[in-house]
Amino acid sequence: MRYLVRPITLLIIPVHNVNNGGNDVCKTPPKPRKRVKYDQKYKLEYRDEFRCMCKSTLGDTFAFCNLCRCDVNIAHGGRYDI
Repeated sequence: MRYLVRPITLLIIPVHNVNNGGNDVCKTPPKPRKRVKYDQKYKLEYRDEFRCMCKSTLGDTFAFCNLCRCDVNIAHGGRYDI
């Protein structure tokens, strides 16, 4: 009976040196910066386009509907939230 002897291949992995003077080869890529979100505020032009809407007493990011008597938050989409 014959046995086949296969050569063993070694995988050499470089060791990460922590104190390498700031030249870190194994850095992860930087995270992208988050975009600043701006709240939309009530504009007087909304009154011309939507006759039933007026400025709310809750703040600049709200509009008041005279038909249904409710405040609508327009901070995210502006005129598209109406």
